[in-house]
Amino acid sequence: MDKPKLFFDEKRKYFMQPNENDNRTSIYVELTAHNKGAKSTTIHRTELTFEYNKVKKMINSDIAFIMTPSSTQILHSFSNLDKNDLRIYDKIQNCILIIYHTYGKINLNLGTIEEYKR
Repeated sequence: MDKPKLFFDEKRKYFMQPNENDNRTSIYVELTAHNKGAKSTTIHRTELTFEYNKVKKMINSDIAFIMTPSSTQILHSFSNLDKNDLRIYDKIQNCILIIYHTYGKINLNLGTIEEYKR
């Protein structure tokens, strides 16, 4: 049975500090997703793991994203981190985005994510 064959190209990645009315740091990853297989799959969850000041963190994000055979789409992953849990003042390192889909999971090494400069 042929399964989906998923490939991802990194487009943008950054995090944004909370403004005075918000309590959350937003981490954003944009990917171009390709299904080069002959079967559809649903991407249903992403998990972002990273390290900041020797503290390891993991943030889950539920999504519903269908990849049909031979398709290319833009995938946006948003993660929010409560600033009371971890306040980020510099880049986050060792970032890995785990993408869960119908037939398994894919680990993407994102390296370092830096703050978005407004």
